Amino acid sequence: MKPLSPRSALICLVSVALLALYLIVWASFARGSVAKQSDFIIYYSAGTVPLSKLYNVEAQRDIQNAVFGSPFPVKGGVMPFNHTPVFVPLLHLLVNNDYSASYLRWTSLLWLAVFACAFMVFRITGDVAFAFAAASFYPLFTYVQQAHDTVFLLLGILIGAHLLSLQKDFLAVPA
Repeated sequence: MKPLSPRSALICLVSVALLALYLIVWASFARGSVAKQSDFIIYYSAGTVPLSKLYNVEAQRDIQNAVFGSPFPVKGGVMPFNHTPVFVPLLHLLVNNDYSASYLRWTSLLWLAVFACAFMVFRITGDVAFAFAAASFYPLFTYVQQAHDTVFLLLGILIGAHLLSLQKDFLAVPA
């Protein structure tokens, strides 16, 4: 690896400062009541409800009402889980009765996916500064803070792009 230029070093420094700020905001967000208004409530419901009732809106409403102590403040009183069940077994491992701790466990996994995305950017470009900049990209932080699984989609796209760049087309395209 070649030495960093002053410009690249500055980009890395700013990116690390942003990541530190994001981590501080994320950790304080988890303990506040605002975290209950994030989209994690959808994943929390999916991780709490029995698999036989995964798409049962009433069961999800009961769980969300228990978290809030009142009906969820949206039309219908529930934010239904409307994703494919790919992550549900993992959610069942990460989610328990402690909403804040469950949020932190799930979003910690999302942070790992963000750093895996940054690693993939480095593997594709060979540019450390670009990889740090990608990891500190503000929309990624908002995905993590809101507990969206979109980060996994980005990671899959980056892995596919990397495999295509290595001429491993068969591995890059799902069957």
